[in-house]
Amino acid sequence: MAAPRAGRNGASARSTSASPSRAGAGNAQGAGPTPAAGTAIPGGWVEREKAARQQAAARANAEQLRAEENRQAAESERACTDAAASLRTLESGLRLAMVNSRGAPQVIDQLERARRIDANRRMLAEHCGARS
Repeated sequence: MAAPRAGRNGASARSTSASPSRAGAGNAQGAGPTPAAGTAIPGGWVEREKAARQQAAARANAEQLRAEENRQAAESERACTDAAASLRTLESGLRLAMVNSRGAPQVIDQLERARRIDANRRMLAEHCGARS
């Protein structure tokens, strides 16, 4: 019969496994020590990887939503600024001309001016709210 080989530091290569009653009772399968409560996701690295990917997807989705909200806010602000400038011009009383479909200038009459003023006021109410 062969003698046990000496390992590092002269220790024998035999395993000295402790029984569950003496060493703090391992996990249900006896595959190692029990993790502290709430420190590990049950099931190992596969579940941790899946959870990490889900969290990354949730963060990416939230970032896309924030970007869309920012884009809409910028668009609304731009519409507000444009409508306010147009309203100031229309209410100034200056003679205004627009280019018609044939490329010739056409002076805006009072009825058209009133219609455009009304449209710009609605635009301001819609996009600017209390800012106007």
